[in-house]
Amino acid sequence: MNRPRRRTLLVAVLATTAGLAAYAGTTQDAGLAPYHHQHVNWKSCQRGADDTDGRALDETGVQCADIRVPLDYRRPRGRTITVAIARSKATDTAHYAGPLIFNLGGPANPVLSTVPLAREGLGATGAKFDIIGMDIRFSGRSTPIDCGWPASWLPRSAGAGRESFNRMVTLSKDLTRRCARTNADVLPYASTANAARDMDVIRAALGAPELSILGYSQGSYLGAQYMQRFPQRAGRMVLDSAIDPDHPGVTSFPDRTMAVRREAAL
Repeated sequence: MNRPRRRTLLVAVLATTAGLAAYAGTTQDAGLAPYHHQHVNWKSCQRGADDTDGRALDETGVQCADIRVPLDYRRPRGRTITVAIARSKATDTAHYAGPLIFNLGGPANPVLSTVPLAREGLGATGAKFDIIGMDIRFSGRSTPIDCGWPASWLPRSAGAGRESFNRMVTLSKDLTRRCARTNADVLPYASTANAARDMDVIRAALGAPELSILGYSQGSYLGAQYMQRFPQRAGRMVLDSAIDPDHPGVTSFPDRTMAVRREAAL
């Protein structure tokens, strides 16, 4: 193949790829304009006199807001829920790089109370970003569900053996049954894919063309979901501590606070 022909082919491929990316974004955005253009009402994080986490966030200058998202993205005009976020604004405004959402995994570990720790841990690099904590749908300060679980679990690989696989299936079935008793109507929408879609609504509501992501553990999967679904909107991305399929099993904690502390230490 001669050089002009190769150049023509390359231009055609790039144009087609760009067109497909634009089409994908348009398709996924169908009916979401009211969510993308919603007013973000930043407010105090403290919710009541006994809310020590919220008070601590207020004392460090963090702001909180509730973002409205569809329960079912296939029916954006239907039922809505809220996703709670907290923001620590960039301090290096001369090199501002936009919003950065971080996720500590779990899945579904609440992260809002750890925004000041994220700000401190990211140092000079983080100073360029608005650090955004998001309690993914149905967790933390977002629209909640209570599945009646007596502890918090960090499920990992089911492993390659029949015994470890059966243990994981038994646990998953039990947890699902507990949720279905009281939350069967929303359980189908408690997915990582929908959490990634929620993140893009947050990006749009903040008026940002791109969203940077820092994801640990299961948060690495959430970040990968976002990149696959919204490649043209993904900014800087670090995905850390992915689950090792050679280490099966489940780590159990008596409450979510311990789970959050463990993830923060990873």
